[in-house]
Amino acid sequence: GEVGIRCMACATAARDGRIEYGVGPVYYPSSIHLLYSNALVMVRRHISDCAHLNDDLRLRYEALLKNSKGKRMDGVSTYWAAAAASLGLVNTRGGIRFSPASLSSSQTSSGITKEVVAAQDATVVDAMVAER
Repeated sequence: GEVGIRCMACATAARDGRIEYGVGPVYYPSSIHLLYSNALVMVRRHISDCAHLNDDLRLRYEALLKNSKGKRMDGVSTYWAAAAASLGLVNTRGGIRFSPASLSSSQTSSGITKEVVAAQDATVVDAMVAER
């Protein structure tokens, strides 16, 4: 399926049956080069008003926001795209997809393929995100 990004707090609420989405909890960038900008849009439009974000995460978000004001972030978008590609994410006409064939043999033997393939199950994805 298509690869997207979503709010971890809303994903947990959906899994627990407490669905009450605000604005923009899920984004499906059309390219790995748009992952970073879509994450920024989600932060600006959703995270600050997310009904499911706990107080600890909200305080951490506000501290990060305060500390990053006015700082240049040159190269971050390129880093995100390169990191996505290294995990086997590729651009297609239908959006971003996972392609095990794009991984090197060292990545495949390290378990990345198994982890990403397992992540196709939304429950596994939410558990993996919560662990990190």
